[in-house]
Amino acid sequence: MYVYVDEVGVSSIMGPVLCCAVAVEDTAPIKGVKDSKQISKQKREELYPIIASQVKYAFGASSPAKIERMNIHYAKLEAMKNSVDRLARQGTIDKVIIDGKFTIPGLDYPQEAVVKADSKFWECGAASILAKVRRDNLMTKLSKIEKYSHYKLECNAGYYTDPHRDGIIVYGPTSIHRKNFEYFKYCMTFHNKYKEFVRNGGTKEEFFAYIRSEEETHKQSLHKLWKQGLYDEWKDIVWTDEV
Repeated sequence: MYVYVDEVGVSSIMGPVLCCAVAVEDTAPIKGVKDSKQISKQKREELYPIIASQVKYAFGASSPAKIERMNIHYAKLEAMKNSVDRLARQGTIDKVIIDGKFTIPGLDYPQEAVVKADSKFWECGAASILAKVRRDNLMTKLSKIEKYSHYKLECNAGYYTDPHRDGIIVYGPTSIHRKNFEYFKYCMTFHNKYKEFVRNGGTKEEFFAYIRSEEETHKQSLHKLWKQGLYDEWKDIVWTDEV
């Protein structure tokens, strides 16, 4: 069987990277299936049970700790390998098609990396939809746990958004944040300053008014100002891993 592999969560600042391997035998293309980024959340959720009932599939994941240890590139490839190896239990693999530029190290089957494979092969699109819905549902479940409830995961699935940033600023990080990612480090800079601000008698409302005024004064986003080094002196404040 031919196996098609795609992943989600690479650029998220929280949670795992999740991969899905899909194999299809004598199944016509499923109407509406394409790259998960090109269809709505509602459409992905409608397609998920249809795809799951008509293809063979398996998931593989790498945790935030593994992502930090290996870096996101190798952690993603390992998760891909795990998904393929699990799918191999369901049949003999003839070839693996991977979405992206890189093949999977240590894989025991013929393979080919294809850029934008999730747009060229409906099976890769199916893998991306299964992975996206499963990961989004996982992050939504986490959002209902008190210590993960501050980051709007039900809306952003762990990706960087302003509400996610604001949650980190006020409540700090959790053990499943990816602490080596740029946007996380950016958020933590302002969490550090916020803690100092509150210790000195400031309020949350005053702090957010301050950072809005910074953007208005410099006419640039806070992230751009941070990248330019405007707040480097704030980075030395000690922070803890858990909320």
